[in-house]
Amino acid sequence: MAGNIAVGKSHIKDELLNQVIMLSNFVLISYGAGQIRALYIGWHIRDLIHFLCIVLLILLTIYRRRFGVRQKAIFILALYTVGGLAGVFSLGIMAGTTTIIPAAAVIFSICHSRRSTYLYILGLMAMYTVIAILFCSKIISFQYDADLLMTSYSHWFPYIINTALFCTVSCVAILNYRERTEVLIDEVRQQRDVLKATNAQLEQALSEVKTLSGLLPICASCKKIRDDQGYWNRIEAYIENHTDAHFSHGICAECQETLYGDTEWYKRKMQEQKDNKDD
Repeated sequence: MAGNIAVGKSHIKDELLNQVIMLSNFVLISYGAGQIRALYIGWHIRDLIHFLCIVLLILLTIYRRRFGVRQKAIFILALYTVGGLAGVFSLGIMAGTTTIIPAAAVIFSICHSRRSTYLYILGLMAMYTVIAILFCSKIISFQYDADLLMTSYSHWFPYIINTALFCTVSCVAILNYRERTEVLIDEVRQQRDVLKATNAQLEQALSEVKTLSGLLPICASCKKIRDDQGYWNRIEAYIENHTDAHFSHGICAECQETLYGDTEWYKRKMQEQKDNKDD
């Protein structure tokens, strides 16, 4: 049963990651809008990184069936993290890709342990903090006109798409994981009920089995057995009362000879059997 549960969980993760990869294609629209924005604010290394993320995301979408759960998780996490930090590093808090980073944390939590997820979040927050310090201390200068960005449709469009991507990926992943987990739990419950019924049948069968054990007092002459109340019972009666066995009486050859050896009919019967055997 434990093996079936593990396989079921792996299958759930694989399905969720495939859905996340398909939903992630929303970011293609966002990055595309970012390239349009670059016509107004100029090109940046950020745009090259986003373009590479687009190419890799398309390849991942096409060949997603060829990768395992762990490989797909690392791939999509790298795209989200690198693409998100590239925007934040160049545009600061005004980067639309700030919403991609929380989505990456949701994906990370699907495939990794609680402790690893917390460490991942702390790492992201540390990176955010470093970028914030660099901007606030003027080590990194904001090279764009903030008023132009705030009033530019091409700049707001990535915000809207990335926010929709974050909400969609997070909600779909959580809701589908809940639904798949409930199905898996129902299957486990059904297997448990079947196992419980089987165990009940076995226990009933065992309760119906009667065995004899211990030292039985038996008469050396008539072979009667003495019960716990001190009464002497014929051996067949005692065994039938204490087990599920039943007797069918017959007579052995030695007893036949002892009881009927002197009778004429018995002698004739034995002679006939001997003659038939010789023939």
